[in-house]
Amino acid sequence: MSLASKADDLTSNQATQLLQKAADAASAGDPVGAEKIWQQLLPWVRKQATPGSTILPGSLLQLAKTQQSLGLFAQADASYAEALLLSRALQPPRPKLVAALLNDQADLNSELGRLAEAKKLLEESIAIKLTYLGETHQEVGIGYSNLGDLLREMGDQDGSENYLQKSLAVLMPAVNKHPLPVAAALNNLSQLQQERGQWQQAEYSLIRAQKLRSTVLPAPHPDLILGLNNLGMLALNRNNFSSAKAYLNKAYVQAVDLRNGQNSSIATQEASLARLSSETGQLGSALMGFQKAQLLFNKQFGATHPDSLNNLADLLLLQHQIKRSNSITKQLKELLKNRFNLLTNQAWQLKPKERLLLLSKRDYSWYLADALAGFYPEASHLALSLRLSSQGLLQEIQREQKQLLDTDSVSEIFDKQGSNRWINSSQVASTLPAKGILIELRRYLDPALIPRDPKVALPWRYRAYILRSNGALKIVEYGASENLDKLIRSAYVATNEELTDAPKLWNAVSKSLIDPLRSLAPDADEWFIVPDAGLHQVPYQSLAPDRNIRLLTAGRDLIRLNENNTSANLTKSVVAGNPQIIRNLPATSTELSGVAELLDVKPAVGLGFTSNELRKLSSPRILHIATHGYWDSAKKNNVRNYDSTTTNDPMLRSGILLSSSENIENGKPDRFSAADFLGLKLNGTELVTLSACSTGLGDLHDSEGIYGLQREVQVAGARSVLTSLWPVDDAATSDWMLRYYKHLKLGSSRGDALKAVQNEFRSHPKQVWQQPYYWAGWQLVGDWKPIQGI
Repeated sequence: MSLASKADDLTSNQATQLLQKAADAASAGDPVGAEKIWQQLLPWVRKQATPGSTILPGSLLQLAKTQQSLGLFAQADASYAEALLLSRALQPPRPKLVAALLNDQADLNSELGRLAEAKKLLEESIAIKLTYLGETHQEVGIGYSNLGDLLREMGDQDGSENYLQKSLAVLMPAVNKHPLPVAAALNNLSQLQQERGQWQQAEYSLIRAQKLRSTVLPAPHPDLILGLNNLGMLALNRNNFSSAKAYLNKAYVQAVDLRNGQNSSIATQEASLARLSSETGQLGSALMGFQKAQLLFNKQFGATHPDSLNNLADLLLLQHQIKRSNSITKQLKELLKNRFNLLTNQAWQLKPKERLLLLSKRDYSWYLADALAGFYPEASHLALSLRLSSQGLLQEIQREQKQLLDTDSVSEIFDKQGSNRWINSSQVASTLPAKGILIELRRYLDPALIPRDPKVALPWRYRAYILRSNGALKIVEYGASENLDKLIRSAYVATNEELTDAPKLWNAVSKSLIDPLRSLAPDADEWFIVPDAGLHQVPYQSLAPDRNIRLLTAGRDLIRLNENNTSANLTKSVVAGNPQIIRNLPATSTELSGVAELLDVKPAVGLGFTSNELRKLSSPRILHIATHGYWDSAKKNNVRNYDSTTTNDPMLRSGILLSSSENIENGKPDRFSAADFLGLKLNGTELVTLSACSTGLGDLHDSEGIYGLQREVQVAGARSVLTSLWPVDDAATSDWMLRYYKHLKLGSSRGDALKAVQNEFRSHPKQVWQQPYYWAGWQLVGDWKPIQGI
């Protein structure tokens, strides 16, 4: 029977024979042959399919799987979508078919890096299987395995382990009858074990998986090749180069034998062998291997496929390592933009904690532009553009989504999903005043200098990118980050403990951090600073009294904050605090009454200051809260590793104390956490002042800054927030705040008012209050301009 036969010429028997041939070709790892047969069969199937029949959606499912294996992703997407649409409409319902389609469509989305979509599809598939098949069915175990591996890719190791263990508990009883699903689950478990450094367990899992595959699959087969490759890469990661070479060479030979090398495994094996060459010092061979793999990946999957991008990252990192990086900036820009756009689209669909976990999965190629910036001007602008685009990205997404939800614009959440967020330095430069500069402080490392031994500290460094309004860009190198961090920490501790040498220590910080900036921009009087890592703990305005300091969460905030406040529904300001609790704040009463008088409002104090009252707020022009603050740093996260457990959520470990209507007699307060602030409606609020201890502290996260009160107040919609870097004195704070609001009332900008009050305290009549502890810790982040209407 010729494959050229028309649909009208096929008999039922011929169609049945072709269906079997297509299935045989697919199972033998021949997607090209299978796809040709399915394309011939599909017209006949469409013509013969009757209402309620599963033959058309079932055929589309098989075609989609074949198209996916051939790298025809757009076609596979369309086939899956049509099959799922048809399956959902079948009468009587076919839940098993729907579940299978959801599972396989999730696999496609996962392969393309669309992890959020994949998660939703898998969760629906598993729910259907549990309902109609029961919790001990093999298909449920397969679903658990797939979801466990997906969660690992999304950075959720705990969730991944949970589902992978559940998968094996379901699948293992039938391992002799159905070995392949168990092999797949063991392979997924091994990937997780490797990420956790559990090398022996990972090797055991992979060896078991490969033995199970070998019992039912003939060599060469794609799954057997994958197993050999995984064993080889595990050996490579453990520096067992001889075993790695043996496994990878065997995998390559089988890949060549499979359909005469016409298969997607070849690209993977070329890349793996290139990695082996790179690790063993054969850099010339490694370069050729990565280049060959790149051509194959691009041809097979397209340049934007995650596998293509991962190989390109390895190729560019190697070129940088062997100092052949003078021509890679264009490719690097495409790599970073593609990865950034994929991250952005995924982050828009995920929950806040899931976003941060996904962010932690970025590899060190994200720092490659920084490493090259010192040598090539175009790399400097690329590094700054990536910083402008990615710094505070998750906070921006969360703020925009909350604003849309608060205004009942839920449909727009999906409309904005794919919006372009890449920012070029010229876009931000155009917003700067003539004598203003943007200072992007950056903690980075050179990927070529990362030690192989994970026990050796990473070589982090600090740098400042200085952008002028004309687009000119200069760089300040600060060297190893640990040096500045030690200086800052010493000054911070001395200030906290009110030691007399605190000013001297801060002067040392200023000499190291601020003076180089003055030297490169002596004429700039307005500095827009975006801190990073440990540099968030610096009281910038106090260290540069001759400059006008504006602190921002992200440099691109200049674009948004330079626009006028378009919120037309601002309500009158709110002044609240001094809760009815055991630890009274005597001077706070003076502060509240004075600030309230300046803002022409009545303060809410004592039992009028409760969580219920706060939640009734609707975009007050100014929100001033004076109370006790709390920050529990005992379980602080590592900057690059986010712990998603509730007990370690920084949004629950930071907050303020309120009066409690339920515990009046014993004076027990309510804790109003940073997470609670997220529920407030502060869209367009000009200023939120948190006049309490340590309200500016939080966990530090790479590219996202501080996770704590400051962040959630901005996410809730406030244009600026005034917080404290350390515990504050009640009486001095009352004086400080009254002076600050008097300046605002007289028309000073928010930033200039802070600078003026700090200068006043330097020569305060109370000599003890001249110490930095009493005045330097107040930080204004966000909009620096005057507040209209007060």
